[in-house]
Order: sequence, then C-alpha cells, then structure tokens
Amino acid sequence: MSEQWELTLPLLSFSESDVWTLKDACSGTGIWGVNGSGKTSGSGQAIARSFLNNGFGGLVLCAKMGEAQQWLDWAKQEGREKSIIHIHPDKNMMFDFLDYEMTRKGGGQTENILDIFMQVISITQKSDLSQGENAYFFQACKQLLRNAIDLCRMAYGRVSLIDVYNIVASAPTSPDDLKSDEWKAKSECFQALATCNELEREKQESGRPYQVNHELDLCASYFLREYPRFGDRLRSSISSIFTASSDPWLRGRLRRLFSRKKEEVDPITGKQGFFLDPDHCKDGAIYLFDYPVKDGLVGRVAQSLYKLMWQQHMERRNIEDDGGRPVFLWADEAQHFLLPDQDAIFAQTARSSRILTVLLSQNISNFYTALGQGESGVNQTESLVGNLGTLIFHANTHEKTNRWASGIFGTQWRHSASITTGDSANLSTAEQGGSSSTGTSASTSLSEQQRNVIEPRDFTLLATGGEVNHFQVEAIINQAGRVWNATQSNYIRVAFDQIYP
Repeated sequence: MSEQWELTLPLLSFSESDVWTLKDACSGTGIWGVNGSGKTSGSGQAIARSFLNNGFGGLVLCAKMGEAQQWLDWAKQEGREKSIIHIHPDKNMMFDFLDYEMTRKGGGQTENILDIFMQVISITQKSDLSQGENAYFFQACKQLLRNAIDLCRMAYGRVSLIDVYNIVASAPTSPDDLKSDEWKAKSECFQALATCNELEREKQESGRPYQVNHELDLCASYFLREYPRFGDRLRSSISSIFTASSDPWLRGRLRRLFSRKKEEVDPITGKQGFFLDPDHCKDGAIYLFDYPVKDGLVGRVAQSLYKLMWQQHMERRNIEDDGGRPVFLWADEAQHFLLPDQDAIFAQTARSSRILTVLLSQNISNFYTALGQGESGVNQTESLVGNLGTLIFHANTHEKTNRWASGIFGTQWRHSASITTGDSANLSTAEQGGSSSTGTSASTSLSEQQRNVIEPRDFTLLATGGEVNHFQVEAIINQAGRVWNATQSNYIRVAFDQIYP
C-alpha cells in the first residue's frame, strides 16, 4: 500500500491545533445547510479541493445545472483537469450494467443479477414495492425474473436487459400457446428454451461425463407449466411490474448509456462507446456524472443506478492489492440519489474500503422522505446519518434539523444566577414618634441547569458568506468521539473561505 495515502494524511485544518485527516474522511461526512448557506462554496469546496489536491479518484453526482462546471473549475485550479471523465448525454459512453455484473470477476450469480433488477425497479418506481399490498406480486415478479435471467444466461452466455425483456414479454400466457406453432416461431422465450435443450443434447453426445442441468429443468417447468396456468390478473400484475419499470431503460438516453451491448455501436456516432469501468476511479479518475436531476427523470435514475454499481464495486476492492488510493463518493442534493436499504448498509462498511462519502443536503427531512414512508424512512435515515463520522452544520432555518443538530452536541450543566429584590419598611423610627422609611433588599442565589451545548437558534445565526460576511461561511462541526483542541468540547466553529486564490 502506498505511503502517499497513510490514514494520518492531513486534509484540512479546522484550527491551529485541529487537523482533519484521511482517517476522519473515511468515516463519512454529512453537510447540512439551507439554500444560500454556503455549504457547497464553504465546507464543501474545502473538502472537494483537498480530495483533488491529494490525488483521490471518485464519483461526483450532479443534481443542479452548472454543478459539473463548478467541479471542472476546481479540478483545473488544483491541477487535476486530466483526471476528470465528464459524463454527459452528448458523449458516447456506456455501461451495460447487467453484462458487467455477469462477467466481472466473481460475478455471474443469478441472485446478484436479480438483486440489481430489483434495485432498477425500485429506482424507477421510487417506492418500495416489497411492502404492503404489492408484496405478493413483488415476490412473484422476482420468481419470474429469476427464471428469465437463468434462461438468458444459459441460452446466450450473457444477460442483457433487452433479452430478459423479450423472454418475459413472449412467455406463454395460456396452455394453448404451447400447442401453437406460430407462437413457438415468434416467442423468444420458447426459442431460448430450445437453444438450451440443443446445448444440453450436444453435451450428452460429447462423450464427456454429463450432469443433469437442474436449473434448466426449473426454468422449463416454470415457463411451460406454471406460468401459463396463472390467472390473467396475477400474470399481468407480475409481468407489468417488470415491463413497466424496465421500459424507460430501453429507450433514449437510458438505453444509450445502460442497455447497449458492448459490441453495439452508438446510433448517433456510429462507434462503440467508452466503457465506464469503475476500476478507472481506483487509478485516480474522477467520474463527473453530468445528468442533472433538475433536467428530468433520466438524471435521477441514471446516476442512482451507476452509484449503486460503483458502490458495490468499490466495496469489493482489495486495498492491499490496488495501492490503496482513496476514492470518494460526492453527492450534493444527496436526497435525490439515496436508495432504501442500500445507502444505510453502505455507510456501515465503506470506511474499510477507503471510500470517502460526502453527502450534502438542506435538511434532515429530505432524507426521511427519500428513504421511505413513516418509521422506515426515519430508521434508515438514523442508520445512515449515524454512520457518518463528521457532521457539518451551516446556517439553517429548518426547525427540525436545528433541533436534531442541537441534540447531537448534547447538554451540559451550567450555573445560573438569580437575584431576588423587594421593598422593606423601617418602622422603628415611626414607633418613636418619627416618620417611617422604606428601602430595597436583594438576595442572590446560584443554581445548576442543564442546557444545550449548542442551542437550535445558534444555527440560524451562522454567517452565509458573500461580501457582507467578507466571503466567509461559518459552520459548527461535530466528529464522533472527538474533543476539539480549540474548544475542549465536542463542537468547533469554523469559518471557510468562499474565494480561493
């Protein structure tokens, strides 16, 4: 492993005596702040530049128009412009995600490919179909796809979205189809089964030891016996879950990027595409995914899918063998790219693979909404955020976020002084025939009260940059298990420069 990226490598200084290191960054970072708070131009810019300056590879997801240009500018200023691979719709780039999972080292497992299919459905639908009234149909859809994937793999030696789609779309819908020569001639499902049978026959006649293909038997039994006898409602429900979700991936930009086979030329340029291999990032490349969410559905689903595949790939890396170069996952407006279950689990294990996750968002409620309805979304958010080691809070007016942030810093006992005053009358003179007089008495008492270390209102008062604040952005930072030298407490208040020389 290269000594260049020791965990003690300093990345930023938050004070003269408080250094933020590579080890700290490996534990994940969450940045919150209202629009205009300076979270991107302040702490975000400082962290991004430190990653660029130290030669890290990474994946940058873009939610906003112009965000990619910002990264291009930062990379040029830090001497890393040649490391940027700018992914946008006008470029001939591709990532056949199913073929990648099928052919990668250690890949080819049906259940892993099926899991990616289910994630594609979840990304497209932006809902969890495995719960509630759809749960049965979702499980039945998984059975359908498991058999279609196996059949595709055995018949063609590969798995592609269009082939799986055609097998599902041409599966028999009644026992009468099985008797129809016309259906057999047109059905890719039947043709795939016939191809598998021919391959098995050749194996039997080769003279080599032959073992019965139980997976083919299961596929044949499913498509030729079980599936045709489903009721129309059940069959249409389970098939439509897949066909409706996969349809966008077979058209336009999504097809051009994700569903082309490697040997297929680009319909626009007439050339084969540049393959977006995640391994490039381990060698220092930075994939800048310029498909802004604000430009429509394509941006969200395209980046969410590639992020999923990138995360899985990086978690499989052996840092001892590949030099240990850190890689970062950067998501501003992160709520657009979060996947239920996946991101919370990823945050638990990314540290050991030297993956530096940086998530930026306006408020915690964005995460609740993105990760599911009700208690499920809350639990997943708490799991995800609980595995981000560094939390940076910029100016915010979101009351729930400010209360949550205040709770992170905890409470402490503070002395509180109270003064009691009152009037007193001097009656002794009056009793001796003179006039009475009055005076004021006061008493002071001390008590201890438990107060927030950082009050919720404090987050509303942080400087947001711009000329009025001398182009400085303030943030209050917490890091798990750390007492900051500058404050001797679990918080540190930092001013970040918006403008770099």
